[in-house]
Amino acid sequence: MSPPPDEVIQLASRLVGAQFKDRPDRISNPHAFHRISSILHRKPGATMGELSQALSVPLYTATRMIDSLVENGLAERLPDPDDRRIVRVTLTDDGLRFHDAIEAHIAQKVHRIMACLTPEEQGTLVALLRKITASLKESKV
Repeated sequence: MSPPPDEVIQLASRLVGAQFKDRPDRISNPHAFHRISSILHRKPGATMGELSQALSVPLYTATRMIDSLVENGLAERLPDPDDRRIVRVTLTDDGLRFHDAIEAHIAQKVHRIMACLTPEEQGTLVALLRKITASLKESKV
């Protein structure tokens, strides 16, 4: 596995501390951050219940995950203006930059992998992956 891009390492070092200076090739659970940040990027202001459901984890697990992001300045909790019992979660500017850097890294890897295929083969692969994804979504019901 190739190391993350410099931008991700720099953001992680600034946000999370010295652990990344010693091991720049290891970001603690970037996959979990990417899952959460993707949800919050698509739906800013999601509730903890919505995050729990989208992540398919219990509410207390989602809460612990968000606690970590909040402590590291990647997300923030905001009160709901209409119901003070509801807490909404959004990415901070640093969280958005971190998310965008990870997305760019993933896109670069996908382009590199897909480069060995012809345009027709790429189209076939994408169609097959969509078919598999649809099948997986149906089987969860």
